[in-house]
Amino acid sequence: MYYDGGFTAGLIVLLRSTPFNSMLTPVADTAGLKQYADSAQVQFQGRIAFLKQFTNEEDNSQFLAVKMIHNVNSLVSISLTFTNNNGLNTAYSNGNLVVGQELRVYGRINGIRTTYMDDNGQLQVLKRPELQLLVKDYEFGRKPAAKAEATAAQPTLEEIPF
Repeated sequence: MYYDGGFTAGLIVLLRSTPFNSMLTPVADTAGLKQYADSAQVQFQGRIAFLKQFTNEEDNSQFLAVKMIHNVNSLVSISLTFTNNNGLNTAYSNGNLVVGQELRVYGRINGIRTTYMDDNGQLQVLKRPELQLLVKDYEFGRKPAAKAEATAAQPTLEEIPF
């Protein structure tokens, strides 16, 4: 466990003691309906850990499954998963999107997963919490450096001076 400075406990007390609607501040009043700020909009930057293209069996369209790793701080990292069927999929097909590349995504949190069931039916905790996203926009970042080809050392019979 980690210590969060009592933030979580304070937030729970605040939510229990305050009616939820009074915590929200109206942004605009249009036609008698109140609109509230959308606090579920998120932005993450990380490196791509997994890319795989799938084909939808219903309409034979292709989509790309993406898994990214985002470092929250030096001790905590989370994984982000989402699918894309247009720009990122095209970039992957053209070879312009690779594993290890930096990517910044903008969107909404669709779900959170922290556990899974193993083959024995036991509940296990994930190494990294996983957020499922609905990505609305993205920005490409740096690609990983190309690996230099290693040259094998050639054996020699020459004497090495000491």
